[in-house]
Amino acid sequence: MNNQQKAFGIIFWLHLLIIIFAYSSPFWLDWKIIIIIIVGLQTYYWVRGGCDLTFWELGNDTNTTFVWYYLQKIFPRLNKRKTKFFIRIVLPIFLIITSFTSQVFYNYYPYISF
Repeated sequence: MNNQQKAFGIIFWLHLLIIIFAYSSPFWLDWKIIIIIIVGLQTYYWVRGGCDLTFWELGNDTNTTFVWYYLQKIFPRLNKRKTKFFIRIVLPIFLIITSFTSQVFYNYYPYISF
C-alpha cells in the first residue's frame, strides 16, 4: 500500500469523524458530560502517551498528533509542540467554556444532557 493510501485510509476517516463529533459537542452534549469526557481523555493520553488511532495510523511517536500530521502537509513549518499544546490544552478548555456559557448563561439545551 502506498503512503497516500495509508495516509487517507479507513483510520483517517474514523479519526476525522470522531474529531468532528468532539469539536461539535457543545451543540449536542451537556457541559458536565463534556468535562467528564475531557478529563477521561486527558487521563488516557497521559497513561497511554497519546491516541491509539494516531499510533495505528502514523506510528508510535508520542509527540505526533493527527491534526499536526495533516496540517503540516498544508503548512510545512507548523510547530509540532505548539500544535499539540493547542489541541490537547487550549481546544478542550475552549469546548468547556463554550458549552458551559451557552448552556448556563444563554439557556441552550443540548440534545443529550444530565
